[in-house]
Amino acid sequence: MTFRFGGKKATYTTPNNVFYFFQDQDNGSSAYDVFIKGGDRFYLPDRTLVDLTDPSVSTEEMMQRLEHIGEGEIIKIFLKTHKLLEHDLHVALLQLRIFEQEEEIRQVYSRD
Repeated sequence: MTFRFGGKKATYTTPNNVFYFFQDQDNGSSAYDVFIKGGDRFYLPDRTLVDLTDPSVSTEEMMQRLEHIGEGEIIKIFLKTHKLLEHDLHVALLQLRIFEQEEEIRQVYSRD
């Protein structure tokens, strides 16, 4: 399944097709509009993904960090509405971060 937002294809979609990440280049290379299958959406500002996916950060800490950027409470409501766990979001963000790292490696090797 391909989800499009305003004609734009998702930069990354989780393997279970639940979370769709649209890169927002206007606000930084790691800024994303995040859509949850079912229609809800939230925003991840630039430079927050690395903090949220730090290996030492638990799911609980990740949600606390989302609260600090003003998205945590609404995200909790969205997750509950769609019968998703906070852990599901955490895994999706980790998958996105791995995708970003793989893209960075591809770009380095494509220059050679």
